[in-house]
Amino acid sequence: MLRFLLLFLLALPTSLAFADTAFPYFAKSINQIHEILGKSPSPKRSDLIQVTTLACNALGQLLEDPKFKEGLQSVAKTSAESDKLRTEMARNPQLFTLAFVPVEEKVFQDAGLDKDLAHDLIHKLSKFQANVGAPIDPGAVSKQVDELKQEFCTSARQLQAINDAEAQQAESAANFKKWMWRLGGATVIVADVGAALTVFTASSVAVPGIGTVQGAILSGAVVAGSTTLGGSMMSWGE
Repeated sequence: MLRFLLLFLLALPTSLAFADTAFPYFAKSINQIHEILGKSPSPKRSDLIQVTTLACNALGQLLEDPKFKEGLQSVAKTSAESDKLRTEMARNPQLFTLAFVPVEEKVFQDAGLDKDLAHDLIHKLSKFQANVGAPIDPGAVSKQVDELKQEFCTSARQLQAINDAEAQQAESAANFKKWMWRLGGATVIVADVGAALTVFTASSVAVPGIGTVQGAILSGAVVAGSTTLGGSMMSWGE
């Protein structure tokens, strides 16, 4: 009951005016990948070729998109108020759950991500909660995305040169699992960067344990915090 009430107080005064999806090609590719991998616990070689090719192309297009660079710079320009809020979210799991999660769910929804995929990403982000207050380095994020793109592009080429038995072995290898985790991190970052390109309304928001803050401050804190968590996911297993 308490959680429902706090979520209601959080959502009622807030109006997050997200623009149309900033990176529709990326969301489309990620949703396709999610659908392909969801068909079977052991994807066929043809499925793996399709997944790695989709990821290679989507990441490549993203890196050439000037809006992505602009959004990274925007999300990195945090305010003292949002930084303070992120620090509290890193310390307080309940605050993270009640304030961060509902806003980030809205970010994923407006980015056009599949509902089940968005739920899975929220679950994974929670594992890195302690990093939500970390600073954002746009150059480091771009480098992570570029390195991941190269790995998927290389894998796509290699998968076309091996037989099905070898593909099955490659699919079950730990590095493929790591790549998918890292692709999830990139997906989080893209959704947040897209949100950072939006001008948020300044409605007041009741934040549990904090008090009333401007909606733009909460949104900025969540988008920046989630970008750092996406970076943490991309670093997983390195």
